Amino acid sequence: MKRRKSLMIIFILLWGLFFISGCGDGIPEGTLNTTGATVALDAGTGNSGLAAGMSCILTATLMDKSKTSVPLSGQVITFAFLSNESGATVTAMNGGVTDSVGKAYAVYTAGTLKTGLTIQDIVQAHIAGYSGQVVILRTGGK
Repeated sequence: MKRRKSLMIIFILLWGLFFISGCGDGIPEGTLNTTGATVALDAGTGNSGLAAGMSCILTATLMDKSKTSVPLSGQVITFAFLSNESGATVTAMNGGVTDSVGKAYAVYTAGTLKTGLTIQDIVQAHIAGYSGQVVILRTGGK
């Protein structure tokens, strides 16, 4: 009787594991599975720029072009500099993973190099062959 009860418990546990392992769409998080995408990157600073040491939030929006611009969630966006004249830093928030509306965020902090000059930093948001970029003006001043 004990053996039968033990076998039944094992059977129920295995059946439960079978259903749990079947959850999800079969695509690992962070894997881009599309035939076309767009990445738009916005700094929200307009033409005014930032002074040295000031920060802004970068917003990268990832859309699936093959499905009439459907947002892609759970994808890892990499933020990097194409040009870093001011010695700025960029730090991805939440590991650069896009949320349910296809947005990933990073914090940009303007650097202090070349004080007194107005210069440009260029940041790129990138994933699997698709990228967007933004030019951020670091204003001069002392």
